[in-house]
Amino acid sequence: MCTLTTCMRMFELRKVEPKTKTHMAVRAKFYVQSVKESKDGSDQKTFDVELNAVTSGSDENKQFFKYTPSGNLRLFTVNEVAGSQFVVGGEYYIDLFRAEENPPSSTSK
Repeated sequence: MCTLTTCMRMFELRKVEPKTKTHMAVRAKFYVQSVKESKDGSDQKTFDVELNAVTSGSDENKQFFKYTPSGNLRLFTVNEVAGSQFVVGGEYYIDLFRAEENPPSSTSK
């Protein structure tokens, strides 16, 4: 499983209202190693998705590798729309922030 220390690329402090509060957001970049589709006992389609930290392939990936030399994440979902979005070899950003905090808006810095 991916831990915060193995998945972090960088710490980024962003201002949230009121301006005296800040929180940490971590961005990691992973690629899909495998997607396994199956059906559970009730004949519902399930997806088992395995992702690993990127290590090469682009200058951006080399920068992520510098801060996240390894990491893996395994997801299970029964949401067919979500599960079908994962493509083997596809690269995805993973943004992490504490659940009890408000998520950072894409425009705040």
